[in-house]
Amino acid sequence: ARCCVSGDVQETNASWKWLYYAGGASLAAMVVLLRRFFGVELIQFNGFGIFDVPETMPTLASEWFLLFQQDRFLGLVLFGFFDLINYLLLGVVFLALYGALHRTNKSMMLTATALGFTGIAVYAASHQAFGMLSLSNTYATISSDSGRSLYLAAGEALLANHNPGKLQQGSGMYVSF
Repeated sequence: ARCCVSGDVQETNASWKWLYYAGGASLAAMVVLLRRFFGVELIQFNGFGIFDVPETMPTLASEWFLLFQQDRFLGLVLFGFFDLINYLLLGVVFLALYGALHRTNKSMMLTATALGFTGIAVYAASHQAFGMLSLSNTYATISSDSGRSLYLAAGEALLANHNPGKLQQGSGMYVSF
């Protein structure tokens, strides 16, 4: 085992400095801009607000399709798109923490970072905002009832995995935690 002298430690800290700044900036963005319940700031309240948010969250595929057709951005926000960004920023924070702490116990930090990234990957893979948006766009262009019912069924299948309008989410969200 090689013993570090103070010059090696300072040189190592300097090489990780950019990652520390990126981790701090990501954490600041998570706290200030992308809070867990970002939709609260969007609510139309006494005539003031950014969006006219529905009084109840959509729970059925047909309700989500209608919302996506009325306002795609609002649909993505309510479907949890900013949570996905939040998770990706958390990955930068995990890397910065690894850089800061890997000298204390490398195997433990490697394990913790790998588990963190596994959680991020599971959440990203199970998040269905863009899938629902795509189904909504196709649903809007189909004129036959049989084709529309097929896309409604596909939408309900996506909602079984991730439905922000329901209290119980799909297993991907819970595994990622």
